[in-house]
Amino acid sequence: MLKFRALPWLLLLDVALVTTRYLSRIAEEDRARVIDIALRSKGLPNKVTAQERDDLMRVARTIDWRGAAAEMAPRGTKRVVRGRKK
Repeated sequence: MLKFRALPWLLLLDVALVTTRYLSRIAEEDRARVIDIALRSKGLPNKVTAQERDDLMRVARTIDWRGAAAEMAPRGTKRVVRGRKK
């Protein structure tokens, strides 16, 4: 029973570590800009200006989302290939 209780926490820890690793690769000034926008808008999308939205998108494009997803994918699973069988 202990294994099942520990499993979600280990997965959450793994996700947190991978997320931290990838977000730490963002330049310091970009990270400060994102935090400034988030604090000023209080997390509400309707309070973000067009320029701030462009800044957020620019920073989001610098993150290696595929690499992060690959690291967070369950280990030992078969790769899903979509399409017709030949």
